[in-house]
Amino acid sequence: LYCDPSGFLWATDVHLHQVFKIDPATREVLLAIGIRARRGNDHRHFDAPTDVVVDMETGEAFISDGYGNQRVVVVSAANGTYIRSWGSGVGSGPGQFTTVHSIAFDTRRRRVLVSDRDNCRLQVFDPDGKYLEAWPSELCREGTQSQPYLSQFSSV
Repeated sequence: LYCDPSGFLWATDVHLHQVFKIDPATREVLLAIGIRARRGNDHRHFDAPTDVVVDMETGEAFISDGYGNQRVVVVSAANGTYIRSWGSGVGSGPGQFTTVHSIAFDTRRRRVLVSDRDNCRLQVFDPDGKYLEAWPSELCREGTQSQPYLSQFSSV
């Protein structure tokens, strides 16, 4: 669950394979992005999306489509139109993911931080999807079960 700076709530549903934008005052679903209960890997489908964050400067919503597709999908926060996506497949190399679990946007430095949970790291990208760096998690040491998750923040 994410509350954007305009006050709209955003939620993901891993079973319905959808992302929702909700007006909390009316409880109305303003946008339902993705095809209900249909997983897929194209511009109209998700496969268990896990999180969403909005860049209010550009009006883009960044969605971690992580349990099935291992990618970040960017859509218009106004109407849900597909803009771009990135993620070069399952793996541990730069831009590859193994369980994209959560996502955050650094408004000050204009970076997207992606929790690459099963690789025990955060990957950092520019808003267009260019890989910048990875931050290994000290929580993931051999023999432990800890994995990195992100909390929402407005700047690092």
